[in-house]
Amino acid sequence: MVHLGSEPLYRQDVERFRERFAPRCLLVLGYGSTEAVPVTELHIRHDTPLPAGRVPAGHVVGGAEVLVLDEAGAPVDAGQAGEVAVRSRFLADGYWRRPDLTSEKFRPDPTDPTRRIYRTGDVGRLGPDGCLEILGRTDAQVKVRGHRIHPGQVESALTEHEAIRQAVVKAVTARGGEARLVAYLVSAVAPPPLPGALRRFLLERLPAHLVPSAFVMLDAMPLNANGKADLAALPAPPDRAPRPDPFVAPRSPLEHQIAAIWE
Repeated sequence: MVHLGSEPLYRQDVERFRERFAPRCLLVLGYGSTEAVPVTELHIRHDTPLPAGRVPAGHVVGGAEVLVLDEAGAPVDAGQAGEVAVRSRFLADGYWRRPDLTSEKFRPDPTDPTRRIYRTGDVGRLGPDGCLEILGRTDAQVKVRGHRIHPGQVESALTEHEAIRQAVVKAVTARGGEARLVAYLVSAVAPPPLPGALRRFLLERLPAHLVPSAFVMLDAMPLNANGKADLAALPAPPDRAPRPDPFVAPRSPLEHQIAAIWE
């Protein structure tokens, strides 16, 4: 058995595991924290079907209950992103000599005095079957044009594309002071997919405000000493996004009419 935790796991990682380990070997992905461990597990065999992109964190174990909360602390519907919280009788007592942090992270459960609720600071969503998917951290969320965005949600959607090996999304401040969303990508194929194709792919999976305004292709993702993506080392995006697709002239009477209106 190979047991992994703490870091995101992607489908290509599982494919490498399956290439190198015998079919009887089990890959276990665990999700938890010092304050509440374990929370979820996903058991992956050689024939376990997996979605493209990031591997979900799995289903609840150890007598815990996973909640996904909005900013007001109310549960959200399945499929919606929010802060992951754990409701259980088996949580840490709190933080040593930090009553302020303890009261911020640990809350009483209004429905059961024997349980408490711990807010993890992770962003995630629950599938219809109760499977948890981790999208990132609340302290990594950004605000673009009035919308609060979790970059991990966009990164997860991008890595579902068969041609994308790695994806990092960050907010970049333009010259006018307005923030825009930029995706930095490492392609698994040559030539890489066009920005227009990536936009259409994302619009099938995400609301329009989560689609980056620019896509920057990299030969390799810059890494820091811990092996994580080095956001500070990412290059500045172009001031103006290049034309996403080759120009196609109007071909029908309706297209000519629309072009005339815009002209």
